[in-house]
Amino acid sequence: MLEKSNLKDEEDVESSGSGSLSEEEEEGEDEVEIPFPVAMWDMLHCDPKRCSGRKLSRLGLITELKLGQKWPGICLSPEGKGVVSPEDKPIMRKQGAAVIDCSWERLADTPFKKMKSRHPRLLPWLVAANPVNYGKPCKLNCVEALAAAFYICGYPEVAGEYMSRFPWGPSFIDINRELLDKYSACKTSEEVIKIQNEHLEVMENEKKAKESSKSKQGGGFLDDVDLPPSQSESENESESDVENLVVKRDEKSNQVGGYLDDVDMPPSESEDESESQDYGQDSEREGESESEEGSESVDEHQDETKNVEKNKKSSKPKKSGGYLDDLDLPPSGSDSEYEKGS
Repeated sequence: MLEKSNLKDEEDVESSGSGSLSEEEEEGEDEVEIPFPVAMWDMLHCDPKRCSGRKLSRLGLITELKLGQKWPGICLSPEGKGVVSPEDKPIMRKQGAAVIDCSWERLADTPFKKMKSRHPRLLPWLVAANPVNYGKPCKLNCVEALAAAFYICGYPEVAGEYMSRFPWGPSFIDINRELLDKYSACKTSEEVIKIQNEHLEVMENEKKAKESSKSKQGGGFLDDVDLPPSQSESENESESDVENLVVKRDEKSNQVGGYLDDVDMPPSESEDESESQDYGQDSEREGESESEEGSESVDEHQDETKNVEKNKKSSKPKKSGGYLDDLDLPPSGSDSEYEKGS
């Protein structure tokens, strides 16, 4: 029994060893051969834990260059004098590709004059997928810039190999695949720039179309919902309805024509005021007529009193007017003399 168990253990070890060898062979078969040298100048601007260039250096996929050291092949630099294109493929195949690993925020502090290359190049318009600048156009990091140059120059498998070493790497190629295919189908840098400008023009037109559609629809998740009118809309509608009403006044009640025409409603405040005004005018007219009649009667009374006084004076011409006129007084001395003379 012990011998059988030992035999089984030996078989398991052999099978496990052969399995590990086969896995290593498969990994070796999956690795893509890099047909040209790849290098970089590291400015030490980035966080070591996030720097893609330093990770490539640890993996043995890139060679570090020193300041002042020249590079004979293509160099991806912010100060490039042309856009990388498929016509750069022979240069890349013979002399390789390099990149300047620096921060976009510290370009003014970067000594580009100490990092010279025969073929400095720029990259066309692409979108970054790295965690630091995800979704930002042209803000590529070190490995994204190298992969884009590899893809455009006709080495898509090398680009995929470099990006596969990062968890977010494959998304960079997926996001930019359409543009990368168009760029790699060009022949010269002028054609690459033309494709880039056409793509940007299409994006601008789509943006304008979306903005115009939003302005027409009002933009929002309630655009298709039939909502009641707002307070301002209801006020506008009520004002227009009032303006369009045809005012019909009844001769008897002076009420506005409508669904209450047949109802005996009390007069409104405005109608009371108008009626009181009419009544006041009528009373004023009557008062004027009465005052005229009163004045006439006073005049007649005054005439009568005047006639009475005249008669009294004629009857008693020598009596002095006053409160003793109606008393029968004895004649005065003058009166007795007068009677004697008569």
